[in-house]
Amino acid sequence: MMNDNEEKQEILLDEMLKILSKENEAKLPEDLDLQDKIWLLDNLMIMRTCGDLREDFLALQDKYLMKKNSSWLEDVSKLKYKKNIAYYTESILRLNADMILIFSSNIFADIKDKDCIDNELILRGGLQIKEELYNQLMEEKNISLDRPYIINSYNLFSKKISKIIISNNSIDNFNNTKNAIQELIMYIKENKYKSLAIAFGGEVRDDEIMKSILNEINFSIKNAKYKIKLIIQKN
Repeated sequence: MMNDNEEKQEILLDEMLKILSKENEAKLPEDLDLQDKIWLLDNLMIMRTCGDLREDFLALQDKYLMKKNSSWLEDVSKLKYKKNIAYYTESILRLNADMILIFSSNIFADIKDKDCIDNELILRGGLQIKEELYNQLMEEKNISLDRPYIINSYNLFSKKISKIIISNNSIDNFNNTKNAIQELIMYIKENKYKSLAIAFGGEVRDDEIMKSILNEINFSIKNAKYKIKLIIQKN
């Protein structure tokens, strides 16, 4: 038997699933339990192609995510730092860092890898995140490797989210990544942000690249006129 919170959650889920299934011209399976509905919603959100988002869906989604994320927050001021650096073993999307930075090999994640941070970003932040990234991409026509994609955080706790795209996991392209990092750090300094949380998408596994990136970021923030806390997600 469901409690009151679960009943309210199911009502929101039913309304959102109705809208998304209508978009896909698909019929919802019958006799789904609560966990089945959560699983189905997650998959529909990840698989949804970019396009106009219905205001009624967004209102339902934001209410649903506000409840979903309400007990998920972790304050960056409570972490343990050594020389302004903290290592974090959970998802950095839980943090109220001023800026969250994700390094990935593409703007959007592989829809098959639901648990990767790129997809978690959408499932915790909302479909507006996918839409804003898509709109920036359409303005340029091609993915840029030498700039950060900075977007709003919507239902997450940070002030901004940024993605930097790494091509082919190759250290040969590091100059592009370096330019993107420098532009992002300039943005952080201009806005007087005091905390930066970093994660690498699951497809970014080259130790040499990750080490070079962290060295570049650490060097750049050391030159700030004030202290910037650095939080690194450690898988």
